[in-house]
Amino acid sequence: MVQTGQESLDNRTWVFAQLEVDYFRFETALHDAINADRLSPAVMRPLRHAFDIYYSRVDTVNASNSLFDAADPGGLALQTGIARTVGHRDALAGLIDQIEIPTREELVDILALSKEVLPTLRDVTTGALMQLTRRYSETRQTEEMAVKQFIALSSVQALVLFAIAILAIRLAIKLRIRATAMKRVGDSFKNIVEASLDGVVLLSSKGKILSYNSAAATIFDCHDTDLVGQSLADIALPRLRHTAFKSDPAAFMKSALGILANRSRLRTQLKTSRGRMFNAEVALARHEDTFGRSIIIAFVRDLKDIIAHENDLKRARDKALQSMSAKGRFLNMMSHEMKTPLHGVIASLDLLQGDALSPDDHENLQIARDSAAAALAQVEDVLAISSNEAGTPETTPLKPFDPVEVTKLIVGQARLKARHKDVTVGYTITEDGGDSCILGREEAFRRAVANLVDNAVKFTEIGSVKVHLVYGPEDASGRRLTVKVSDTGPGIPPDVQDRAFEDFQTVSHGEALRYAGSGLGLGIARRAVVRMGGILHLDSRKNEGSHFSFDIPAPSVPKPQLTRIEPQAKEHAAPLYRTQTFARALVVDDNAANRILMQKMLERLGYSVQCAENGEHAVDLSDTWRFALILMDIQMPGLDGFETAMAIRAGSFSRDAVILGITANLASQDAERFKVSGMQEMLAKPLTIGQLSEKVSHHIDGLKDGSLPSLPVVEAIEAEDQFVISATSGNLSFISESMERDEFEGWLHACFDEIRRALDAAARDEPDFIQAIHKAAGTAAFIGLPGLQAALNQMEVASAQTDTGLFTSAFFDASEIFRKIRVDLSGMNDADNRSNSPLNV
Repeated sequence: MVQTGQESLDNRTWVFAQLEVDYFRFETALHDAINADRLSPAVMRPLRHAFDIYYSRVDTVNASNSLFDAADPGGLALQTGIARTVGHRDALAGLIDQIEIPTREELVDILALSKEVLPTLRDVTTGALMQLTRRYSETRQTEEMAVKQFIALSSVQALVLFAIAILAIRLAIKLRIRATAMKRVGDSFKNIVEASLDGVVLLSSKGKILSYNSAAATIFDCHDTDLVGQSLADIALPRLRHTAFKSDPAAFMKSALGILANRSRLRTQLKTSRGRMFNAEVALARHEDTFGRSIIIAFVRDLKDIIAHENDLKRARDKALQSMSAKGRFLNMMSHEMKTPLHGVIASLDLLQGDALSPDDHENLQIARDSAAAALAQVEDVLAISSNEAGTPETTPLKPFDPVEVTKLIVGQARLKARHKDVTVGYTITEDGGDSCILGREEAFRRAVANLVDNAVKFTEIGSVKVHLVYGPEDASGRRLTVKVSDTGPGIPPDVQDRAFEDFQTVSHGEALRYAGSGLGLGIARRAVVRMGGILHLDSRKNEGSHFSFDIPAPSVPKPQLTRIEPQAKEHAAPLYRTQTFARALVVDDNAANRILMQKMLERLGYSVQCAENGEHAVDLSDTWRFALILMDIQMPGLDGFETAMAIRAGSFSRDAVILGITANLASQDAERFKVSGMQEMLAKPLTIGQLSEKVSHHIDGLKDGSLPSLPVVEAIEAEDQFVISATSGNLSFISESMERDEFEGWLHACFDEIRRALDAAARDEPDFIQAIHKAAGTAAFIGLPGLQAALNQMEVASAQTDTGLFTSAFFDASEIFRKIRVDLSGMNDADNRSNSPLNV
């Protein structure tokens, strides 16, 4: 048991107080022994017992001597008194221990000796009590201070514990609230995922299914089956990708994540748990679970309804395109119905120029030609609007032309229109001394000036219409040409001048209403000026006439030497560009009249001409005959002109022919398709014999006598083994004749490698395998493998139709054919006498 400070002091005080009591008990026992009736050893026993108690008490007091410091007041005297008491006790012990049968005298001597220490005992007891009392007071003060400190610390601890308890309660409340919120969020997220129309599937990094929502169960048709723990390949992947997954699931999932990291979502084909194939859109995201393990979240969307909706939109778009506006249908009709017969009229009139005609016939012929040209110009004006509205880029190159000559022609035509009015039409030229010929867009210039002059003549009854060309000086920015067209007509009020340039808008008023036309002229002129890099300005007042002007770049160039067709007698007619009659030409056009005219024009130029009514027929003829020149119509049913040219360039006998495209609307053609088609140039209808002669002489400039080197007609080998192809048959013969054997073998193996890579890409379902299959099919056709080409084409069609069964069948057919292919090089020149056995692909 642990004593408090006060209890310890009380015990020590009792020890010192008991010292004097024990002494008096010993002294009392001594008196009893002295006064005993008879002294015997038995008298000594009570005396010795009392002395032993006193002896022990002195030892106890002496043991407490260390409690007192000699430096304290009375401490040294107390220590001295205790030492004396111990010495006196020891002396008494010596006397008492020697007595066996005491005598009264011995007992009296012991009594006398014992009384000598009584003052010392009293000093020790008093001093000890004083020291212990002081010590007790100090201890009490210390304990009181300790109690106070304890109370203070306890209070602080109580406050801290109270604060901690409050914080713990608040934290517990917050944690409970947060846990509730997290549970609510988790439940909400789970409900959102569960309610999602997209299937959500949690996968391990190796493609094991960890969890999925109801939408995924519906998509994969597995409501009655637990898919957790099963492999993705067994549930959702088609056979081709199933094999790739099984070989290395982790690599397959990593590759899929890499592909979708760039594409975000990928359209592909999946299968249900029951084996039904369907089109799907898939997105993947990597995540970590609460244990830090990598998981993959797959989002799957069934595209059945989306594809159906897209098809509906396509049908609606097609229907909308078919239901074009009345103006659009009119412009399209103008393009395809008016330009073609006008082309025939002008070409026919062109052919008549070589006949012997009377002066009247020449005049009538010129009138007919001018009328056809005027009608064609009107069609071109209307088509200019169509081209502009379609956003067709300007691709026509800049060419040299003389604005003065163009203006003279326009003014001459305008004078014919004004011959029944009191109106003079004229032009003036202000030159800087340089050449009047410039580099620019002749058709745009003609269209702008002609429409401005025609508009002025139409609305001017009395007075004049003047065209003024002003050539500016050459400076750092180049030379410029300013064109001004002025008339003395009724003028255009300022408040309607902006509307004057809008299509199908007229601002006629009063008497001028008689001349209101379609409202196209000024709009066409404005667009033509913009094409030339200028801005059309108008300055007009009512009853004060109108003044139009524009300013365009006019870099000076030398005047070109133009080829002119002179009328001559039929019996002396000579072709403009003469070739040998056995030089073959092909005319491809779906219009019979155009084919006849083109044929006659080419025959006048010395060609032996054949005709094809469509692209397929043209390709067949090009595989049979070696043509030097092909005139190709662009707009045809089936294969259009671009596709036909590409097919001919791909490997027919006429792959080196000059191919010139013919179109009724040059500005609307696709420039990129023209670049890749292999055509040398695009020509616009109507095409005169002079223009055709110029183009032919330009593109076939290297022929001297017109003849072409003949090529052997090589028949395909009729081998029993359909998988053996010969280097001396078909297209390969032309390649092999121009190569050494080693070079030819390397080239052929490169073709086979291209086909092999395409099949591998299809097996791995790589993103762009369809393009690889398309190219491989062309290569197969080129080297003479029609069976392989058909199988590859079937794969391409099946992929576009998302027909997995057909695709798989075609894939295995193509792979089997490719495995069996052999190449026979026995017909090639072999200087090294190598083996002539077929090569295994």
